[in-house]
Amino acid sequence: MNKEGFIEDITRKLCENVQLNHNEIRTIISALRESNHCFQEPYYEVIYHDKYDNTETRIMNPVASRIEYMNGYSVQEDRFDLNFRRIIREGDEE
Repeated sequence: MNKEGFIEDITRKLCENVQLNHNEIRTIISALRESNHCFQEPYYEVIYHDKYDNTETRIMNPVASRIEYMNGYSVQEDRFDLNFRRIIREGDEE
């Protein structure tokens, strides 16, 4: 499929509320990042350890970001949605 056909297919899917495939989603994200001059995709890894050495890991992107510009530098604030399910044995105090 050529570039124009690919764009037309994505446009049709968006207009008809049809699920995009992974490649189409990545293409849109890349185009938006490039248009905003953001070339590195940030991600964060959060690891939860309990006292029994069980772990849960999440690799995630922020759900919201805000950039504040100050005197020659910028501060970026990222917000995440984070949910962990923990198993706590009866009688344990955590």
